[in-house]
Amino acid sequence: MTTIAIAAYDKARLDRLKLHRSEPYGDVVSRLIDHAEKTGSVGGPQYLRGLIDSLADQTRTKP
Repeated sequence: MTTIAIAAYDKARLDRLKLHRSEPYGDVVSRLIDHAEKTGSVGGPQYLRGLIDSLADQTRTKP
């Protein structure tokens, strides 16, 4: 295990991507990485920020 520092704004965005309240952040980050690898679009910070936004939008629109 390791500790990383992220901005409070990005933490809030990761919170919106959780499938359930107690889901560990490591699981959320793993899903983001898996998605990036599957789509072949691993990029820099701007890409990751866009990816988080995109997944957050999908999470909010789930029934």
